[in-house]
This record gives sequence, C-alpha cells and structure tokens, in this order.
Amino acid sequence: MATAEETDDDIFDGDDSGTLVYSKEVEEAIAEVFPSSDPLDSVDFNAVEYINALFPTEQSVANIDDVMKRMRLKIRRLDDDIRGVVRGQTSTGHDGRQSLDEAQKAIQELFVRIHDIKEKAELSETRVKEITRDIKQLDHAKRNLTSSITTLNHLHFLVGGVHDLSNLIRRRQYSEVANLMQGVVNVLEHFDKYHSIPQIRDLANDVARMRDELGTQIMGDFKEAMEAYIKGGKLAPHLGDACSVVQVLDPKLRKDLQKWFVSLHLSDYKRQFNEREDAAWLDKIDRRYAWLKRTLINFEEDFAKIFPADWGMQERVAIEFCEWTRSELSKLMATKSSNLEVKLLLFAIQKTTAFEKLMATRFAVSIVQQEQEEAEEEERRRLAAASCKETPAPSENAGPVTVGSSTSSQVSDPIRERYERYLRQQEEEQQRDTSGEQNGMEEVSAQPKKKPSIFFGLVSRCFEPHLNVYIDSQDRNLSELLDRLVEDYRTNGCPTISVDDSGSTVGASSTVLPSCSDLFIFYKKCLVQCAQLSTGEALEHLSKVFAKYLQDYGNRVLLSNMPKTSTGGGSGLTSLLKETEIVKLSLEEIAQTCCFLSTAEYCLDTTQSLEEKLREKADEHLQAKINLGEEQDLFHNIIASCIQLLVQCVESACEPALLAMVKVHWQNIEAVGDQSAYITAIQGHVKQIIPVIRENLASSRKYFNNFCLKLANSMIPRFITTIYKCKPVGTVGAEQLLLDTHSFKTTLLNLPSVGAAVQRKAPTSYTKIVMKGMAKAELILKVVMSPHDLGEEFVKSYLKLLEDPDVANFQKVLEMKGLKRGEVHTLLDIFKHHRSSTSDSSGAAAGGTGGGAPEESGSRIRKLERLIKKNF
Repeated sequence: MATAEETDDDIFDGDDSGTLVYSKEVEEAIAEVFPSSDPLDSVDFNAVEYINALFPTEQSVANIDDVMKRMRLKIRRLDDDIRGVVRGQTSTGHDGRQSLDEAQKAIQELFVRIHDIKEKAELSETRVKEITRDIKQLDHAKRNLTSSITTLNHLHFLVGGVHDLSNLIRRRQYSEVANLMQGVVNVLEHFDKYHSIPQIRDLANDVARMRDELGTQIMGDFKEAMEAYIKGGKLAPHLGDACSVVQVLDPKLRKDLQKWFVSLHLSDYKRQFNEREDAAWLDKIDRRYAWLKRTLINFEEDFAKIFPADWGMQERVAIEFCEWTRSELSKLMATKSSNLEVKLLLFAIQKTTAFEKLMATRFAVSIVQQEQEEAEEEERRRLAAASCKETPAPSENAGPVTVGSSTSSQVSDPIRERYERYLRQQEEEQQRDTSGEQNGMEEVSAQPKKKPSIFFGLVSRCFEPHLNVYIDSQDRNLSELLDRLVEDYRTNGCPTISVDDSGSTVGASSTVLPSCSDLFIFYKKCLVQCAQLSTGEALEHLSKVFAKYLQDYGNRVLLSNMPKTSTGGGSGLTSLLKETEIVKLSLEEIAQTCCFLSTAEYCLDTTQSLEEKLREKADEHLQAKINLGEEQDLFHNIIASCIQLLVQCVESACEPALLAMVKVHWQNIEAVGDQSAYITAIQGHVKQIIPVIRENLASSRKYFNNFCLKLANSMIPRFITTIYKCKPVGTVGAEQLLLDTHSFKTTLLNLPSVGAAVQRKAPTSYTKIVMKGMAKAELILKVVMSPHDLGEEFVKSYLKLLEDPDVANFQKVLEMKGLKRGEVHTLLDIFKHHRSSTSDSSGAAAGGTGGGAPEESGSRIRKLERLIKKNF
C-alpha cells in the first residue's frame, strides 16, 4: 500500500491534462468572491517562472527539500478543503428534499381541511334552507297577495277612469280631464307587462284613442276660438284648462299647437310687411318693431291667462318674428342692393340693435334657450350612454382557479363577489379623495359663463353681408379727412417751442401735430360704431382701412414734409475759418423735425393701443389677421430718421470748427492759453441748437436721450479723427490740444442740460460713453507729448496707454510728432516687435504717463492738468 507521501508525489508529478479551464467571466467572478494574491491561483500561471521565483540562484536549490515539503502540505490542505465542501453539498441536498416533502404534506393537510370546511358550510346552508322553507313560502304568499290587491285596485281605477274620461271629454270639462288623464296614464304604465291579456290591451287602446281624439278636439277648439277672437269675439274660458290637458298628452301636440298659434299670430305682420309693400323697406324698419311691441302688449292682456308661463309663448312669437324679419330683409337687400345707402343702412342697424337689446332685456330668462340647452345635454347623455354600451365591461367574477373549486362555484361564489365589490369601492373612494380638492378648485375658477341672449344678432345678422357699404363709406371719409389734414399742415405748419435768453420756453404747450389726434379720434368713433354693427369680417376689413391711412399719414404728412437740407455760410469764425459751404438746418426746421418726431411717437403708441382694441373687439378666429406691425415699423423709421437728421444738423454746424482745428499750426504754439477758438465755436453751436431740440422734445424725453447718445457716438470719433489730422504737433501744441480736448469733453458731458433753467444730471449710460471715448483722445495726446528718444520706452508707453496694436494708428501718432522717416521706420520696427508681447497687458489709467517716460515729460503733464483744473 502506498504511503501518503508517495500519493502526494504522484499527485504533484501527474500531468495537467485534466486541468479545468473556465471562461473569462467565471474567472472574474471567482476572483471577486475569493480574492487571492497567490501566484498559483492566477489564470495565466507559468510554472517555469514560478520555479525561477522559488530558486532564483544556484545556492537556493539546496533548499529544494523544504520547498517540496511546503508544497505537499499545501496540497493536503486543499484536498481536505475539497472533501469538506463535497460532503457539505451532499447533506444540503438531503435537507432540501426533506423540506420539500414536509411542504407537500402540509399542503395536502391544508387541502383536506379546506374541503372539510366547505362540506360543513354546504351542510349548514342546507339546514338553514330547511328551517326557513316555510317562512319563504309565507313571504311569497304575502308578496303575491299584495301585488294582486294592488293590481286589482289599479285595474278598477283604470276601468273607471276610462269611462269617466270618455264622459268628461264629451262635455269638454278640461279642468277635470287634466288630472284624471295624468292618473290614468300613470296607472296604465303598471300594466305594460300585461298587454298580452285582451282586456288590458283593449283598455290601453281606448286610452290611446281618447288621447288622439282629445288632441284633435283641443286643436279644433283653439281654431274656433281664434276665429271668433279675430272677428271681435271673446276667448272661451276653457282654453286655459285645455292647455293643462295638452301638457299631459304627447309633447308633439304641444309643439304643433305652439307652432300653429305663433304662425297665426304673425299672419297679419307678414301681410302688412310683405316684400311688395312699401313698409317693407329699411326706411320704415322701425314700424316692424313697433308692430311687435303692440302685439306683445295685446298678448299680455288677452292670452297670458290661457297659456302657461313655462310655454314661453311671447318669447316664441318674438323669436319667430325676428327670424322671419331677418329672412325678408336679406331678400330685400339682395334685390335692392343698388338702393342701399350708408345712412339708411346705419339707421336700420341702429334701430335693429336697439330692438334686440330691448328683447334681450324683456326675455332675460329665456325659456326657449333653456329648452335648447336641456336638449343638448340630453343628446350628450345619449351619446355617452351609447359609447358605454359599445365598450364591453370587464367580468366581475374573473379570477384564478383555486384548488378544489369548480367553474360553476367560481362564477356564483358570493364571497368572491362581495370581496371584489369591496375592492372596487375602496378604489373609487381613493380616487374621489385625491381628485376632490382639485375638482373643487376647478369648479370655483371655471364657473360656466352665462350665454348671451338668443336675441343678440337674431335680426342684425342680415346686415353683415352688406357692411362693405359702410366700410367703403368710411374709406371715403378717411380719404377726405387725410386731404384736409394735409392741407391744414400746409396752412398752419408745426407747433413749435422756442427758448428765450433766460432759458424759459415760449410757444405751444405741445409739439405733437393736432392732425394726428384728429385722425385717431375719428378712428375711435369708427371702431366703436363698427363694433356695435359687427365683430366679424367687417371689423377686420376696417382694420385694413385703418392701416392704409396710417401709412398715408406717415408718408404724406410726416415723411413728405421733412425739412430739406439747405446750404449756408459759416458765421462767427471769420478770424479762424475761411468762408466755406456747410450743410445745416435752421432753428425752425430743427423745431419742425422735433415736431415730426413727437408726432411719430404719439402715432406709434396710439397705433399699438389701436391694434389691441381691434383684437379685443374682433371675433376670436379673426384676431390673428389684425396686424398693424408695418405701420408701427413706419413710425419707428420716421423717429430714427428724425434723430439722424438732428445729429447730422449738429455735426454740420460743428464741421467748420473741426476744419479750423486742422488748419492751426500746432508746432508753432509757444504757450498754453485758454481754450481755442474752434472749441468756443462748437460750444456756441451747441448752446444755440441743443436747447431748441430739448424743449421741443420735452414730451419725448427718452428720444432726446437717444439723440444725445447718437450725437456723442458720432462726434467723439470725428473729433479723434480730426486730432490725427493735426500734424505736426509740438509739445506745447499737444498741451493746448489736451486742454481743448478736456473742454470738448466738458461740453459733451453738459450737453443734455446746456442752456436749461433747471440743471439735470445726465444719464449714467451717456456719461460712461463720453468718458470712455474722450479718454482715448486724451491718451493719444499724452503719447504725442512723451519723448521718443528712447524708442523702447516710447513704444511700451504707447501700448500700455492705448492698448491699440494697430500699426496704422501708431503711424498716425508718429506723423503727429513730425518725426523723420528714419525715426519712423525704427519706431515701427520696435512697435511690431513689441505689440505681440504687450497685446495681453492691462491698460494704464487715463491720467497716467508711460512707465519709462522721463521726469521732464511727467512734470509738464502734471503742470498742464493743474492749469486745466484752475480754468474749469
């Protein structure tokens, strides 16, 4: 027998032909469950590498016996672990089979107990039925006896009622017939399931025959009574009771009686206002409505006691009157469309709308409208019920088949039915609880709106196809009005505001043209009138007419009368300026431009309100078609044109001064004095023009601020461009230019309130634009003042102050300094070399000097700043 060591050697020395190879996923799962750092557990184990790791040197081979012992010991431990795991799995399978057997035995015992309980329940039910069998028989007997007595009583009442009805109908005692007929009809409903009995069928036929005879008899009585009434007789007193009988009979009879009576009542009206009669035309339309008013008064006196109030006979007469009148007027207007005039149409519409309002007030609680709503609601219920019938309901008895139950017991199981009904009730209660609060809020916030009266538009709808006559008339009226407004402008001109020497305003209180208010007042009257006539296509056509004449007003009154630029000579600068031609506007033309700007602003705001009103009045499906956007754009463009014209006017006035600035010999100036003459000229033009613009735009303050912003954005670049043209400039000349620049900046900062009696602070946005723009001009001059002997320092100072990498602008600065060509080329080379390295550096402050500027330049700049502060 082999020893354990021999066995281990065999295992160790055996080949690996039976080695298990797992997939990559299995290996990863094993590594995750049993993490190990042992090389023997690695998937890519290499025996040669492992042995080399155990015996890295020849001397380590001497320990081979110890290594073999450790390996054998490890193998034995692994074998023990494997045997333990296998034995544990064997016992686990045995325990599982034992648990399954126990569970099956428990199920069988439970099934036997359930079966015993069911048998006992059936036995108990059988005993209860045997006990209560006699009681049930007595209950059935009592129920049948009660039903028989009730049926006999009904039969007795039915037979007697039919006999009494026959006699009462023959004697026309309608007051008694009404009550008795209702009782007979109600009792006859209890015998619906007994119609197979001949006697019951005969009684039902007798009742039906009497109802038909009664309806025919009542209709005959009404016809006879109305014939006598027309001839001047009195109405029979039993007609009121007859109406009570009609309410019990077929509803069709009631509708036929109402239709016949309304038609008979309007027969005289149809004869008097036939289309062949003179009274049928629109000029006598008020006679139609007067006829109905008299008729309703007579009806109140003669027929109010006959017809029940819930029949609404007066309202039905009025509705039929309106519908027939609308039909006849439509035919007449279609036939005589050539004779239809605006005044006549408006007269007819006015009378008709007044009549409709009167009828809507008279019949505020409309019975006919209520009947229509009830009929619509009934139709909706019918359709909903039909849709529910088409959708099959789920089976209430569906459920899984349990052990020991049959199909028949499952369907008829009362316990299951009660349990499922209980579950449905619980679900419904939960749904009501979750949605109850939300539904309550919806009911409060969405209360049903009261429908308008049925009379609104009932007659006046016939005029809508002919409202083009009214629209064409308004078109002609607006054309005449616009011609008159154009002529008024040519005669009276613009209202203007002037400024006297003390700064107070003189002239009109408003610079808006009166003609625009006249136009929109006429628009308002047209809109109110048309909205009363129609809120449909006529109103939409009127909006197009409004748009047309808004365009005409903007073009013919505003754009066509814009001031034309005129040329004139310069004045006040004869000592510095050569006589030259400049483009300018007179003060009257400036005031006229401001007037057009204020008028365009008023038209823009009013046009927006007009568009909102038109959409508010128009029908919902026409609101998107009403658009006055093009007209608003027109007035926007007029405003922009006026502002641009005013800016150009100021620029043109200041242009000679800027030309004089270029012609000054800046290199010959020997000392810095007060501001130059061209600055004084610019200030004079500003003081002359800006107050006129400000006072004439007093009602359009935002556009005056816009004008100031545009003027600053235009004048500052022009001033900087002019500075570049001043060459050559000496150091003292640059100091004088810096002084003039500061004066120009002060003039721009005070521009919004120049010449005003009350000084206002300029808007912050305007101040920022002026300070930022003029800072560049001051920095340019400071660079010009700095020495260029040290080229590197000069270029660094330029890039630090201006942060402008443009070579052209740097060359302009060099030209202002009047350098020689060689010096210019040298500094340009230095600039091109340094601009890439200084492009990302931060700019210096506006009052600072170059970092490497000499002390002499810094002292001269500080001296100049003290001089500026002293003068201002």
